[in-house]
Amino acid sequence: MTTIQDPHQSSPSELLERLRKGQVWLTRTKSVLFHMENAGVGDPLEEQFNLAFITWACYETAYRAVTGSAACIMGFECDPESPILCERCKK
Repeated sequence: MTTIQDPHQSSPSELLERLRKGQVWLTRTKSVLFHMENAGVGDPLEEQFNLAFITWACYETAYRAVTGSAACIMGFECDPESPILCERCKK
């Protein structure tokens, strides 16, 4: 079971680092799941992916609330292949 740290317990720099690493992990894992046979509901990696996806969105909300930043989480632009984009890049 994955433990999720309360984003409000983290500094802005810790949140930003988690967001960046999380987006990279989500992008890589999306590719792995796409190429797996029989991946889907009930698959442990699929469940971990879904939890990470939701957690990432919560962390971004917390990061933006604390910092007021409207900039891209990745620094310039999110990877268009990523399954999740930050609020700036969604626009």
